[in-house]
Amino acid sequence: LHSGKVSQAEALLRWTHAELGFISPEEFITLAEQAGLMPMLTRWVLRSVFSQAKKWHQGGINVAIAVNLSAYDLHPDFPGQLKDLPADELKIDRSFVMQLEANESDRIIVSSTIELAHNMGLSVVAEGVETLGACHLLEQWKCDKLQGYYFSKALPAADFEVWLGAYEEESSRPVRDSRSK
Repeated sequence: LHSGKVSQAEALLRWTHAELGFISPEEFITLAEQAGLMPMLTRWVLRSVFSQAKKWHQGGINVAIAVNLSAYDLHPDFPGQLKDLPADELKIDRSFVMQLEANESDRIIVSSTIELAHNMGLSVVAEGVETLGACHLLEQWKCDKLQGYYFSKALPAADFEVWLGAYEEESSRPVRDSRSK
C-alpha cells in the first residue's frame, strides 16, 4: 500500500464455456469438490501458475502469485511441504471490506483484525477494495496490501501484463483517485 507498487497477483480460476458462456467459480468449484476432482484441478492450477510465474520472471515481471486452496486439497496426496510453510500474511475477506464506509461493525472488525495480525507479526491483505474511501480507511489502519476492483477486475495473464505496465507508468502515489485516470 505505502509503496504504491504491485507486489502480488492472485491466480483466479475462470471458465467460459463454449455453449453456456461464463460459469461462476462458485458453481464449478463446488461441483469439483463434490465430485472429488479438486486435487486434480488444484494440481492443474499450480502447474499453470508455476509456468506463468516462470514466464513473467524471465520477462522481468517480478510479482508473487497467490493461489487459493480448497479444504479438499488438504489430504495425504497434497505436497507435504504445505504444513511446513510459514504463515506470514493474513487476508481479510471481501465480505468485511466491501461496506467499510457504510458499516460500523465492518470497520471495527477490519481495524481490529489488522491490529491483531500486526501484533502477531503478520502482514495484512484486504480483498474486495472497491472505493477510494475504503483505500483511505485501510491506509489509516496501516493495512499492508490492498486487492480489489478499485485497482482492476480479474484479468487474463496477458491483459494483466498490459495493465501492470500502465499502472507502473502512471503510479506516483500509493493510493490514487480513480477519477484522475
